[in-house]
Parts: sequence; C-alpha cells; structure tokens
Amino acid sequence: NSAKTRLIPIASNIPSCQKKEKKFDLVHFGIISKGKGIEEFIWIIKELNKKNIKFRSALIGYVPGADNSYANLIIEQCTEQKCELLLNKSAAEISNLLAETDMAILPYPDGISERRGTALAAMINRVLVFSLRGQFSSEFENIAVLGNDKND
Repeated sequence: NSAKTRLIPIASNIPSCQKKEKKFDLVHFGIISKGKGIEEFIWIIKELNKKNIKFRSALIGYVPGADNSYANLIIEQCTEQKCELLLNKSAAEISNLLAETDMAILPYPDGISERRGTALAAMINRVLVFSLRGQFSSEFENIAVLGNDKND
C-alpha cells in the first residue's frame, strides 16, 4: 500500500571527483551481495563479449565478510569475462575510479530510487547510470537510462 510507504532519501559517502580520462566503459559498483543486480551486469558483459565488442569493464565492490561464497562466485564469473576487479577500495579511490568511467550498470531488482547510494555516487561523478524502473524511480526518468527489465 503506497499510502503506508515512505521513501527516506540517503546521501552517498563517495565524494565527487573531477572527470578524468576514460579508463572504463562499464562498471557495476557496490556491495557484492545478492539482490544488487550484479548477475545482470555480468550477463551484459557476456553478451558484449559474445559479439566481440571491445570495451573495458570493472566490478568496483566491497566484499562483506558474511557472504563470501556468493562473492567468490561473482569474482570467478567476472574473471572469466575479463572484467577487472577493484575490491574494498576507499571512498576516495572509488571516487577516482568513477571519474574514469563512462557508464554504470546498476539494475536493482526493485528499481532505482533515492535510497540507492551507489547510483547517487555514480551520478555525482558524472557517470551515465543504466538501471531499472521501480515504485520510486520517477525522479530518475530524466537523469538515468531506465528499462523495465534487463532486455530493455
């Protein structure tokens, strides 16, 4: 019931950084855990690799201690797809990495919203964000590329 639902906006702990020379075409950024859309990011990389499209990708992430088996699986899949792994970086390092990035693939299963600090961090570092529509995504229609599912 939307009358009982309230969205509380959050800020990002990642600072803004001056745009730098491009190093990455595509990144996924955030905590490496289930429900963050990482599988869809890897699926996109696989599809681009199948088509022999030249691009540089990276997974910029934090590995939480509680879910190492999932993180290990994701790391293995990224390695197979030649996706650079940039793990457990500081906020300043992440800011610099985002400043070297063109596009972030952040397909949150419940859609992008103001509570997604990773999307906000990418945007303040002038990274074009691709994500999914959700109940609270209307604010992002003009500032991100939104689809209804991974095939959009």
